[in-house]
Amino acid sequence: MVWSPDGRHLAFVESYGIGELRTRAWLLDTAGPGMSLAASRAVPAPDEGCDVRDLAWQPGSGLLAISEKCPASNQLVYVDRPGGRPVARPLRVDRTFTGLDFDPSGRNLLYTDDPNSTVSSTLKVWYYDGTRAVEIGTGFGGPAW
Repeated sequence: MVWSPDGRHLAFVESYGIGELRTRAWLLDTAGPGMSLAASRAVPAPDEGCDVRDLAWQPGSGLLAISEKCPASNQLVYVDRPGGRPVARPLRVDRTFTGLDFDPSGRNLLYTDDPNSTVSSTLKVWYYDGTRAVEIGTGFGGPAW
């Protein structure tokens, strides 16, 4: 779960399904009617057939960053808060990536990817400045500014 920078919205990822689990993002407007997760609304899937892996609000923009795992590739998608409409897909990577965390300015992003796709494997930590991604190290947890 992640709070929007203005403290009004809460975004979270839900796993659902029987057998092969799928994931999707949900958004709760805490100023709207009802203060329970039951009052949340699903964010439309940015891309059909893709699963949501992680979420982060981009400070100063009102955009929600979503890491998607898709059949052909994995990507970062920015969606607008009101309708969950995709506004940009700035980054595509070969491996599943999670651990999204923006710096306070909202211009730079840290994320991790798992080259072995296992729970206990070492994660690669990446720095993305909006134009290119650079590997900066390895670890076992998500990065944070």
